[in-house]
Amino acid sequence: MEKWDTKTYNNFKVWQKIIFWLFIPQLLNWAFWLYVFILFLVNKKLDEKERRERYVKGIYYWNIVVYVIIVIWLVLL
Repeated sequence: MEKWDTKTYNNFKVWQKIIFWLFIPQLLNWAFWLYVFILFLVNKKLDEKERRERYVKGIYYWNIVVYVIIVIWLVLL
């Protein structure tokens, strides 16, 4: 009986981790679109060239952040 309880508990912990780690990329997605929203809608006073340069630079840095988080995610999994 104790072995079954331990196995059930460990199985629950595994599913809890899977659900948690599947939720994190969705949070990244929301944060990314919030970033795009702020970049384009709040900064309307910039002209088109400055806006495009800032957008490209932001995408570049955002990609670095996402890659680092994915590597950490894979190591922890």
